[in-house]
Amino acid sequence: MDYISNGETFLKLEEWEKAEKAFNSAIETNPQDWHCWFGLVKVHTKNLTDTKDKRHLSFATIVLRANHRSQL
Repeated sequence: MDYISNGETFLKLEEWEKAEKAFNSAIETNPQDWHCWFGLVKVHTKNLTDTKDKRHLSFATIVLRANHRSQL
């Protein structure tokens, strides 16, 4: 199952809880993939439109670290 694609679909439908579950499943499968973590950033910012929920900041830090490692 492609959890990231499912998460992206749920984001488009604004089904935030389902999207979060999909991205968390993706993280369980492959925690080194920055796309999974960026999905959580998008969930907690309502697809990059609302930054009031500051939980996205910790996920953004993970995205940067994971992306850096993938480029090494």
